[in-house]
Amino acid sequence: MGILAMSADERVRSVRSDDDTLSVDLMDGRTIVVPLAWYPRLLKATQ
Repeated sequence: MGILAMSADERVRSVRSDDDTLSVDLMDGRTIVVPLAWYPRLLKATQ
């Protein structure tokens, strides 16, 4: 039994952050935004 799924381009175009979030833009146009609280080391880092 196989699964047919569209191929997504998951390469990273850019990464940015602000005081609260980390945003990753992918080559296929999607953007992933997560709270920096999920990554304590990054939360304490300087820009």
